[in-house]
Amino acid sequence: MSNIIQGKGSTGDFVHNSQEMGDKNNFRNVSKKWLDKCISFDQGLEKLYEGRSKNVDFEAPVSQFRPSLNAAGEMVIRDQNGGQDFRPSTHALNQLSRWAGVGNFLPSKLYGSKDPQDHEVLVRVFENGLRHIDQDKNLLWRTREDGTLRAVLSERYMEVDNEWLLKTLKEVIPGGLLSHWRGDADTIYGNVLIPDSIREESDGGYGGMLSVGNSEIGLRHLSSLPSVFRAICQNG
Repeated sequence: MSNIIQGKGSTGDFVHNSQEMGDKNNFRNVSKKWLDKCISFDQGLEKLYEGRSKNVDFEAPVSQFRPSLNAAGEMVIRDQNGGQDFRPSTHALNQLSRWAGVGNFLPSKLYGSKDPQDHEVLVRVFENGLRHIDQDKNLLWRTREDGTLRAVLSERYMEVDNEWLLKTLKEVIPGGLLSHWRGDADTIYGNVLIPDSIREESDGGYGGMLSVGNSEIGLRHLSSLPSVFRAICQNG
């Protein structure tokens, strides 16, 4: 037999006493104004699809993507086949540094410099580091249409698909809402508010939610943490 959790003290009372709560929307412990800022699973999926339409991934050997200088004297990663230059994100730069075995501090310092000679040195650092890798070794080069290199991963990298995650959450938490939702098509994290309609207990003392996160480019692992709250205020 389960016990109903009863709160002690007045935590959250001011929210319930002074704000319109989402009782009619199936979230009696969440301020109606905050509910209006949350998004549905379908809206979350639409954001994913919009971002993914601009992503381009290559499974290609080390030899195909080489460090080079562009016309502005900046270090870029050039696709030897297509001729396109890609500017690494901070995350991709760190991954590339690990593949080359050159540490993170020096590449980050040189890459952030406005001095073309620093970028020339960085090209040489990467060229020297990458020559120790089998040039026929396939890597997963994740890019974006705007010329961003998002990630450099092993071809065997087993990603957990963000679309699959959201669709799974939609199935197991029907009617749930995405709150404090952040990220992009590659990395997502935030809270899933659990509607009153699927809660086992009928008491209204607490609301429930699941904090989740995942990244398809290695920024974070798949995570989930259940929690309860007394009330969510109008400002979240």
